[in-house]
Amino acid sequence: MFPSTSMKKTRILFASCLGLLALAGCKPTEANYRQAYETAMQRRQEQLQGIPVEGALVDDSDFNPVRIGTDTLWRARFGLRMADTTQRRPYTRYAAGVAQFKMKANAEAVSRDLRANGFPDATVGTSSSDRWVSLIGVFETDSAAQAAALAFPRKLPGFHHVGLPGPALYRIFP
Repeated sequence: MFPSTSMKKTRILFASCLGLLALAGCKPTEANYRQAYETAMQRRQEQLQGIPVEGALVDDSDFNPVRIGTDTLWRARFGLRMADTTQRRPYTRYAAGVAQFKMKANAEAVSRDLRANGFPDATVGTSSSDRWVSLIGVFETDSAAQAAALAFPRKLPGFHHVGLPGPALYRIFP
Protein backbone atom coordinates (compact mmCIF):
# COMPACT_ATOMS: atom_id res chain seq x y z
CA MET A 1 0.00 0.00 0.00
CA PHE A 2 2.68 2.48 0.97
CA PRO A 3 5.76 2.82 -1.24
CA SER A 4 8.92 1.32 0.17
CA THR A 5 11.77 3.43 1.45
CA SER A 6 13.96 2.52 -1.51
CA MET A 7 11.19 3.57 -3.91
CA LYS A 8 10.92 6.96 -2.16
CA LYS A 9 14.69 7.40 -2.39
CA THR A 10 14.58 6.53 -6.09
CA ARG A 11 11.84 9.09 -6.76
CA ILE A 12 13.70 11.79 -4.82
CA LEU A 13 16.94 10.98 -6.66
CA PHE A 14 15.13 11.03 -10.02
CA ALA A 15 13.44 14.39 -9.24
CA SER A 16 16.76 15.85 -8.08
CA CYS A 17 18.50 14.75 -11.28
CA LEU A 18 15.75 16.30 -13.41
CA GLY A 19 16.01 19.55 -11.43
CA LEU A 20 19.78 19.72 -11.88
CA LEU A 21 19.47 18.93 -15.55
CA ALA A 22 16.90 21.71 -16.00
CA LEU A 23 19.10 24.24 -14.19
CA ALA A 24 22.21 23.25 -16.14
CA GLY A 25 20.38 23.59 -19.46
CA CYS A 26 19.15 27.15 -18.67
CA LYS A 27 22.50 28.54 -17.63
CA PRO A 28 23.10 31.79 -19.57
CA THR A 29 26.53 32.30 -21.01
CA GLU A 30 28.48 35.41 -21.84
CA ALA A 31 28.08 34.59 -25.52
CA ASN A 32 24.28 34.54 -25.13
CA TYR A 33 24.32 37.91 -23.37
CA ARG A 34 26.59 39.40 -26.03
CA GLN A 35 24.38 38.10 -28.84
CA ALA A 36 21.22 39.49 -27.19
CA TYR A 37 22.93 42.86 -26.64
CA GLU A 38 24.14 43.08 -30.23
CA THR A 39 20.68 42.15 -31.53
CA ALA A 40 19.06 44.83 -29.35
CA MET A 41 21.58 47.47 -30.49
CA GLN A 42 21.01 46.54 -34.13
CA ARG A 43 17.23 46.91 -33.71
CA ARG A 44 17.73 50.26 -31.99
CA GLN A 45 19.94 51.54 -34.82
CA GLU A 46 17.33 50.42 -37.38
CA GLN A 47 14.61 52.28 -35.47
CA LEU A 48 16.69 55.47 -35.25
CA GLN A 49 17.47 55.58 -38.98
CA GLY A 50 16.26 58.90 -40.34
CA ILE A 51 15.35 60.41 -36.95
CA PRO A 52 17.32 63.57 -36.11
CA VAL A 53 19.14 63.24 -32.79
CA GLU A 54 17.56 66.32 -31.24
CA GLY A 55 14.08 65.39 -32.42
CA ALA A 56 14.20 61.88 -31.00
CA LEU A 57 13.78 63.00 -27.40
CA VAL A 58 10.70 65.19 -27.64
CA ASP A 59 7.19 65.14 -28.97
CA ASP A 60 7.20 68.10 -31.39
CA SER A 61 3.43 68.49 -30.98
CA ASP A 62 4.16 70.26 -27.68
CA PHE A 63 5.85 73.11 -29.57
CA ASN A 64 5.01 75.44 -32.45
CA PRO A 65 7.91 76.48 -34.70
CA VAL A 66 8.51 80.23 -34.92
CA ARG A 67 10.61 81.40 -37.87
CA ILE A 68 12.65 84.53 -37.17
CA GLY A 69 14.75 85.35 -40.20
CA THR A 70 16.71 82.20 -40.97
CA ASP A 71 16.43 80.89 -37.39
CA THR A 72 13.73 78.73 -35.82
CA LEU A 73 12.61 78.98 -32.22
CA TRP A 74 10.04 76.71 -30.61
CA ARG A 75 7.10 78.18 -28.68
CA ALA A 76 5.79 75.82 -26.01
CA ARG A 77 2.07 75.15 -25.95
CA PHE A 78 2.20 74.89 -22.17
CA GLY A 79 3.24 77.39 -19.52
CA LEU A 80 5.76 77.10 -16.69
CA ARG A 81 5.99 78.05 -13.05
CA MET A 82 9.26 78.93 -11.41
CA ALA A 83 10.67 75.93 -9.52
CA ASP A 84 12.37 78.09 -6.90
CA THR A 85 9.76 80.39 -5.35
CA THR A 86 12.47 82.68 -3.96
CA GLN A 87 13.29 83.72 -7.55
CA ARG A 88 9.76 84.78 -8.45
CA ARG A 89 9.53 88.26 -9.81
CA PRO A 90 5.98 89.50 -10.32
CA TYR A 91 6.63 91.21 -13.68
CA THR A 92 8.64 88.44 -15.30
CA ARG A 93 6.41 86.78 -17.83
CA TYR A 94 8.52 85.00 -20.47
CA ALA A 95 11.44 82.61 -20.48
CA ALA A 96 13.90 81.07 -22.91
CA GLY A 97 14.54 77.37 -22.29
CA VAL A 98 17.31 75.18 -23.62
CA ALA A 99 16.73 71.70 -22.10
CA GLN A 100 13.80 69.74 -20.67
CA PHE A 101 13.90 66.80 -18.25
CA LYS A 102 11.66 64.53 -16.21
CA MET A 103 13.94 64.90 -13.17
CA LYS A 104 14.48 68.21 -11.40
CA ALA A 105 18.09 67.32 -10.53
CA ASN A 106 19.02 67.09 -14.22
CA ALA A 107 17.50 70.48 -15.00
CA GLU A 108 19.27 72.02 -12.00
CA ALA A 109 22.60 70.55 -13.11
CA VAL A 110 22.25 72.05 -16.61
CA SER A 111 21.26 75.41 -15.08
CA ARG A 112 24.38 75.33 -12.88
CA ASP A 113 26.51 74.63 -15.95
CA LEU A 114 24.82 77.49 -17.81
CA ARG A 115 25.56 79.88 -14.92
CA ALA A 116 29.20 78.75 -15.00
CA ASN A 117 29.30 79.40 -18.77
CA GLY A 118 28.14 83.00 -18.75
CA PHE A 119 24.39 82.83 -18.16
CA PRO A 120 24.04 84.25 -14.62
CA ASP A 121 20.23 84.26 -14.71
CA ALA A 122 19.91 80.57 -15.60
CA THR A 123 17.25 78.87 -13.48
CA VAL A 124 14.69 76.06 -13.55
CA GLY A 125 10.99 76.16 -14.40
CA THR A 126 8.37 73.44 -14.09
CA SER A 127 5.12 72.59 -15.84
CA SER A 128 2.01 70.90 -14.55
CA SER A 129 3.01 67.70 -16.36
CA ASP A 130 6.20 67.21 -14.31
CA ARG A 131 8.60 68.62 -16.87
CA TRP A 132 11.62 70.45 -15.54
CA VAL A 133 13.07 73.03 -17.92
CA SER A 134 16.52 74.61 -17.78
CA LEU A 135 16.01 78.30 -18.56
CA ILE A 136 18.72 80.71 -19.66
CA GLY A 137 16.70 83.56 -18.22
CA VAL A 138 13.32 85.04 -17.50
CA PHE A 139 12.20 88.25 -19.17
CA GLU A 140 9.50 90.91 -18.99
CA THR A 141 8.72 90.77 -22.71
CA ASP A 142 8.38 88.06 -25.30
CA SER A 143 10.78 89.90 -27.62
CA ALA A 144 13.49 89.91 -24.94
CA ALA A 145 13.07 86.14 -24.48
CA GLN A 146 13.26 85.68 -28.27
CA ALA A 147 16.46 87.74 -28.47
CA ALA A 148 18.08 85.67 -25.69
CA ALA A 149 17.03 82.39 -27.33
CA LEU A 150 18.39 83.50 -30.71
CA ALA A 151 21.71 84.60 -29.17
CA PHE A 152 22.15 81.36 -27.19
CA PRO A 153 23.56 79.16 -30.02
CA ARG A 154 26.18 81.80 -30.79
CA LYS A 155 27.25 82.07 -27.13
CA LEU A 156 27.34 78.31 -26.51
CA PRO A 157 27.78 76.55 -29.88
CA GLY A 158 27.30 72.80 -29.94
CA PHE A 159 24.94 72.75 -26.96
CA HIS A 160 22.61 69.75 -27.19
CA HIS A 161 18.98 70.72 -26.45
CA VAL A 162 17.98 67.63 -24.47
CA GLY A 163 14.25 67.02 -24.66
CA LEU A 164 13.65 70.00 -26.95
CA PRO A 165 13.79 70.47 -30.71
CA GLY A 166 15.87 73.64 -30.16
CA PRO A 167 15.76 76.83 -28.06
CA ALA A 168 12.21 77.20 -26.75
CA LEU A 169 10.06 80.08 -25.56
CA TYR A 170 7.76 79.72 -22.55
CA ARG A 171 5.16 81.82 -20.82
CA ILE A 172 5.69 82.04 -17.05
CA PHE A 173 2.65 81.92 -14.80
CA PRO A 174 2.74 83.10 -11.17
